[in-house]
Amino acid sequence: MPLTISDVHASVDVHGAPAAIITIEATTTGYARSLIPVVVDSDDAGGMSDAMVWLASPIDPAHANVEVEGACLFAWLPREPARGRAKGEVVAFAVGYPYRIGIAKPRDTPVIAELAGLEDLGRALISRAVTKERELPPVTGEIVDKGSGDVDPLAGLDD
Repeated sequence: MPLTISDVHASVDVHGAPAAIITIEATTTGYARSLIPVVVDSDDAGGMSDAMVWLASPIDPAHANVEVEGACLFAWLPREPARGRAKGEVVAFAVGYPYRIGIAKPRDTPVIAELAGLEDLGRALISRAVTKERELPPVTGEIVDKGSGDVDPLAGLDD
């Protein structure tokens, strides 16, 4: 069943709850869900950035090279009657996209995803890396300005 935007939690902070990124993988018989247990860390570049970035590092090093583009981060929140949660629940917290900068490494395993919560989904949806074809192909050679009485240096090349 697809998630609607109202199913995504407003904050990416999972408050230490167990979390996992759920991806869809191709199998020999079709597709299957894959659960990747992760630790969620915040990063503000050592206090040098005004924007907080949320990063997911896999618990198991075997998941270090998993494709996470568009995968959802879920957290298992325990029962908390003081907050109005009579039973434990599973909540979608963020959408993951590849962590391309590669600077931060809060854990022993590499960061596999940058996380975008509800307030940042627009940024995540337009950040997909697309290789754009060049508008003008590179041209080699020399540009020559022919004067009115000069001999054309390129004469005869098209023959």
